[in-house]
Amino acid sequence: MSVALLELDRLSLGFSGPEGRPTEVLREVSFSLGSGEIVGLVGESGSGKSLTALSILGLEPSSARITGGAVRLRGNDLRGRSDREMAKIRGREIGMVFQEARVALNPVLTIGSQITETIRAHDTISRREARRRGTELLDRVGIPDPEERMGSYPHELSGGQCQRVTIAMALAAGPEILLADEPTTGLDVTIQAQILELLRRLRRDLGLSVLLVTHDLGVVAETCDRVVVLYAGEVVEEGSVEAIFEAPAHPYTRALLRAVPRLGDPAPRGEMSAIPGSSPSAEERPAGCPFHPRCPEVMEVCRRRHPGIFSGEGGRPVRCFLYSSEGEASR
Repeated sequence: MSVALLELDRLSLGFSGPEGRPTEVLREVSFSLGSGEIVGLVGESGSGKSLTALSILGLEPSSARITGGAVRLRGNDLRGRSDREMAKIRGREIGMVFQEARVALNPVLTIGSQITETIRAHDTISRREARRRGTELLDRVGIPDPEERMGSYPHELSGGQCQRVTIAMALAAGPEILLADEPTTGLDVTIQAQILELLRRLRRDLGLSVLLVTHDLGVVAETCDRVVVLYAGEVVEEGSVEAIFEAPAHPYTRALLRAVPRLGDPAPRGEMSAIPGSSPSAEERPAGCPFHPRCPEVMEVCRRRHPGIFSGEGGRPVRCFLYSSEGEASR
């Protein structure tokens, strides 16, 4: 396995509760990103995917508080760094591609002015040199006629082109890591495929490591090397793409995969296998395993105790009592 470039070690985060105690939203989230890897962070809406990515850069909401754990970049903990120190890391070490590219771009400024200022924020160079670099970046991410597009406004570009611009801006300071938060949301299938191919090409050409936040398992299968599955703010399973898709261990992962339509599947009346119920909010997280109210393989211990990490299929880490002594005895 490649050396960890970025590591989350039991990261926990909470929001202030009614009695001053934080309501935990992320609970001991642990995973790593190796040099040159693309790791998919997947789960339903509300599972904590985007908040995890924001927490890496210290961009969590002001009402949130880190309650435990560490975020390490090349072995050095980022938690507790000053705003000034984190400002240097953002962009220069770790680039971020936010959801909804049109919203991320300033509608009243040209593409050229936005990318030029991003470059100059990290490097003391002239506007002319920054503009030249910006044009090169637009060309690298596949924007046609990049010199002309430097003078365009966001509303004059397509959704896919806006997403390419935000990727160019994330690469402006030459980071080694790219955090991509749902980069294909709202794009049609053809454009999605082009954006994913761009990420793979940037990984190959620049040696980028990518954390890809998505709810789309098709995107994960096509793009990622490894998968981290989140449920209710917890990592429930982790493994290679091949292992997760061929032999999912956690009941939630299996349910997610059953909910993905496949060409040729004999789905009666065109229905998919939906997961019953919904993911609980942090305030309504049930006792025991958070997934137990929706789990088809629930056992009594799941209702009473919170599961730790056990060794699942092929030795993969799985947060499920099915792989504990109680679960083995009940099989």
